[in-house]
Amino acid sequence: MRFALAVLLILALVLSGAAQPRRPAGGGPQMPQILERYPVLRKMIEAQNRLRFSGLRVVEIRLGPDRERNTEIVLRDGPLQRTEFTQDSPNAGQIIVENAQRRRHFFPATNEIQVLPARRDEVQSRMRVLLRQIVDGTLRLRVEPGGEVAARRTQLAHFEDPKGNPVQRLWIDAETGMLLKRELFDPVGSRMGYFEFKRINYRPTFTPDDFEIVRKGARLVTLDDQIRIMSRRLGIPPVRIPDSDDLHLESVRPLELGSTRAMMQTYTGERGRVTLYHVAGSIDPQRLRRLAGDSNLQVYSWEDNGRTLALVGDIPASELERLSRTIR
Repeated sequence: MRFALAVLLILALVLSGAAQPRRPAGGGPQMPQILERYPVLRKMIEAQNRLRFSGLRVVEIRLGPDRERNTEIVLRDGPLQRTEFTQDSPNAGQIIVENAQRRRHFFPATNEIQVLPARRDEVQSRMRVLLRQIVDGTLRLRVEPGGEVAARRTQLAHFEDPKGNPVQRLWIDAETGMLLKRELFDPVGSRMGYFEFKRINYRPTFTPDDFEIVRKGARLVTLDDQIRIMSRRLGIPPVRIPDSDDLHLESVRPLELGSTRAMMQTYTGERGRVTLYHVAGSIDPQRLRRLAGDSNLQVYSWEDNGRTLALVGDIPASELERLSRTIR
């Protein structure tokens, strides 16, 4: 759970990038021009639904003063993907299977299968946000040869703020467009997370059950189930933002804020990412902003019967206020 929470916090930081007030895009490069100038990015985006491989990947996340590292075995056949964790990993025994519609995540410790939305569009949506920030002038991009990763020749894409501070780096297979390595940085340039493929096989052999989870006796848990369970533990009503064309619920996680208990619900859509914090008590909304990793994110919060609700996201505060009125 700690590892999954850290991943979500890092994704929130990445989607906001080095977020600064947006600049008018007039006169600057447009997205098609950027992809024309850097064809390896276009290749990466277009390859997402065609990739077929098996590989071994190391994923490391900074968790406060510590770093947690998992080793993953990844199988991919177009829209189908299977991820399992090796026995020397903190998440050993967990298995994730995904298709174009949904993701199933098996937790052996609780004998649960969480049923979640698919994340197949995540690379494309993150890339759209990054390209939009380049158009706005809040990010800079440069591409150079990246050497070899997993014995494959790569192109290295640097995403930096206007002063040259690193935000993230992508090592892309120059031939296939596959993302082989990725590094994320905090505001002072320290690496806060990365993944890297150590081995890759573009001619794997799969069987149909590689992309299925069949576990008799396991309990199926949906995101709405998770909201109800956590709300019952916290003693607060189970509320959420209704799914829409603009936003859909992606994850639900518990959150420890010292002696205060809370949950966070993460929603994603074309316009960015919004997190709903539901706290059993009072809390300074700016603390939640800092937890999300970027002081430029917008916050809208309110209290109701001794509990605090807050929306944090990379969309205008007026839109966060509108979303607050939809919560049921």
